[in-house]
Amino acid sequence: MIIFARIGFVAVAALMLATWGSHAQNAPQMGFQQVTLTKEMVKQFLSSYPQLQSLRKKYESNAPSTPGGATAAPSYATSPAAQAELQNLLTSSGFSDLSEWSKVATSFSLAYAFVKSGKNIDEMNAQTNSAIEKIQNNPKMPDAQKQQVIAMMRKQMGQFSPLPANLELVSSMMDEIKPVMERD
Repeated sequence: MIIFARIGFVAVAALMLATWGSHAQNAPQMGFQQVTLTKEMVKQFLSSYPQLQSLRKKYESNAPSTPGGATAAPSYATSPAAQAELQNLLTSSGFSDLSEWSKVATSFSLAYAFVKSGKNIDEMNAQTNSAIEKIQNNPKMPDAQKQQVIAMMRKQMGQFSPLPANLELVSSMMDEIKPVMERD
């Protein structure tokens, strides 16, 4: 359960950072994109992770709360000091910019969560294909709706499946990854 909270943090951090970037002039266009990881990229990400957690905590503690108790992240997203601190953190970890970090973070997070889950990618694909078959054979669902749902499932299957090379790399580096990702 803790692992999914940590991966959730990475996803939230990527969104938070994208929000920071989207408020900045000439911000890079952010999107959900995987890259083939190298050992160096994983090490850079692992270097940035604890620092990013500290930065997030710092700015969350200074951000006002909304009536529901949630932190109002956009209130500090335009802070030049926060943007400079973020860029310095990313640069010191070996990333050229937020866009590069986001792609590495997405790729790492998908592979890491998958490795930690112990699931087999072929098993996951078989389950998705079985669900697609059930949809195709559902007589109560209109054909147009079937096609729309199936197209969405196939797209998500491609987006949210880690690249096989990333799975292999992350799996081989778990001794280095665990101490960083499983800190209290």
